[in-house]
Amino acid sequence: MESCPERDPVVVAYQSGMPIADRLRAVQIAIAEGAAELAWLRAHSEDYTDEDLLEEARAITRRIRGLRRLVEVDVAEHRSLAPSGIDPASPEDRQVLGLLLDRIMGVVDEVLPDATADELEHRLVAALAADPQIPWPPQPPPDEPPEPGAAA
Repeated sequence: MESCPERDPVVVAYQSGMPIADRLRAVQIAIAEGAAELAWLRAHSEDYTDEDLLEEARAITRRIRGLRRLVEVDVAEHRSLAPSGIDPASPEDRQVLGLLLDRIMGVVDEVLPDATADELEHRLVAALAADPQIPWPPQPPPDEPPEPGAAA
């Protein structure tokens, strides 16, 4: 089970500055490989002395534990640096939320019978009306001029 640290995919992923999703994928693969190695050792235990088998299994298990800890640290760091969430006062976030709700209602209109889709939309509007922070149904910003040809 000798390996060259400079070529280890997990080391490469972290040294190269890959995005977190790619780093976590490299760790997932390494953990899966470790699990496969342990399964192989169990299946071929007769080829090893008890002491050698135990040492190989311990080495693999230590690597898996280390990889798990690496993921925990990486995820904790990522969460601490990530934005804290949606800011309903932000025009960009309000726009995204409005577009998301529009998309959801578009799908509802496509897959549900008209009466059911209308009822769902009415209930959703009523539920969201209680919270002015949720921008739906979408309203143009108050400082935006009316569209040309629209009634004033």
